[in-house]
Amino acid sequence: MIGRMALYVAIAAAIIAGAVWLNRAHDVGWVRYHLDPQAALSVPSHNHAITGTACECDPDKEIKQALSDRAGYADTHRELGDNFYARGRYDEAQRCYERAIEQDSNNVAAHYGLGRVCMKLADYARARESFERAVEGDRRFVNGYVALGLAHYCRGQFDKARDQWDTALKFDPKDAYAEALLASLPHK
Repeated sequence: MIGRMALYVAIAAAIIAGAVWLNRAHDVGWVRYHLDPQAALSVPSHNHAITGTACECDPDKEIKQALSDRAGYADTHRELGDNFYARGRYDEAQRCYERAIEQDSNNVAAHYGLGRVCMKLADYARARESFERAVEGDRRFVNGYVALGLAHYCRGQFDKARDQWDTALKFDPKDAYAEALLASLPHK
């Protein structure tokens, strides 16, 4: 648990450092870089062959245990989807998120998770639909608006992306990532 928390803190620090660095793009002489929308929704891989790490996890055992304990709960399937997503097993994650939505059609986290998977699979239309369902379920879901903007961005709909990122900033004016995304858009 402590290792996971340290990982989350490291991710947050990296995002903040990147946003601060990107904000320098407004200074004269700095080059504005194109943001990678796939990287924006990434979760660190749990694939030990890729990361070169070791832990005592047994994903298949964890999944079987979770399903036997709480098979009828939408959040169980959503959590399993998160687990698969973190391991880069997107098809399995997609099935888990879809099961969670079948059990609870208003599960904001499952819609958001499904949208992230669809972004990884380059199904931007379906990602947009999933993110729209997520923000319909929680009108103040800043990450949902940011992700919805990324889905529009990937489809070349820059004005719609700008609108979503502006909405995210209305709810959280200090969201550095939404600011950085807005700064990366071509000017009208």
